[in-house]
Amino acid sequence: MPGFSVECLEIAPPAERGLLLSACMEAEDELGDELAALWEDWLPALRVRLVRGSTRPCPGRESYVALWLEQAVEKRVDDLWAVSPSASFTLDSLAQTMCRCALRELLPRAGESGCLPVPRLTPALGRALEAEGLRDPGAKEDGLFLKRRYALVTYYPFRGSCSVCALEKACPKIPAEGSRERIAPAPAPEAKCLTRIVNYGI
Repeated sequence: MPGFSVECLEIAPPAERGLLLSACMEAEDELGDELAALWEDWLPALRVRLVRGSTRPCPGRESYVALWLEQAVEKRVDDLWAVSPSASFTLDSLAQTMCRCALRELLPRAGESGCLPVPRLTPALGRALEAEGLRDPGAKEDGLFLKRRYALVTYYPFRGSCSVCALEKACPKIPAEGSRERIAPAPAPEAKCLTRIVNYGI
């Protein structure tokens, strides 16, 4: 038995012109139509899955949401880099924004915490991610390293932020011991892992 169930969710966050321009750091209003059109083109590439563990005696005790954009979006961003790095950066921001907006529709309270907790990898969650093509079968990593660049996995429903996050002890946002200053999040690496969006909050 797989030890989990996966439900496909249909999420189509609307393209808000002002939000797109702000998120992509664009001041030219005429770009709003182009960004909105690209947003609509990318919506079919948005995948959302609700993963529930089926471990007895408490079926469904483990539950998560996995959300990602298909590889075609990554290719579009990467191909544009050779032509125009600045335009590629704009598309990169657009992809991240789409993931954040989709997440907010599912977990409105997540935005209140300012951060997204990373769940601890369980056998059931690992197998579910493998089944969806987000992890290589038999991957040995302890953490939630995903194959898609624009991807995230978090608890569903919302369970809090730092106190339930697997990265709590190593989080760059948490002040060092004895310091009162909040440490700014480090830029996320280009590695395809969970998740670039985590480091920027939501």
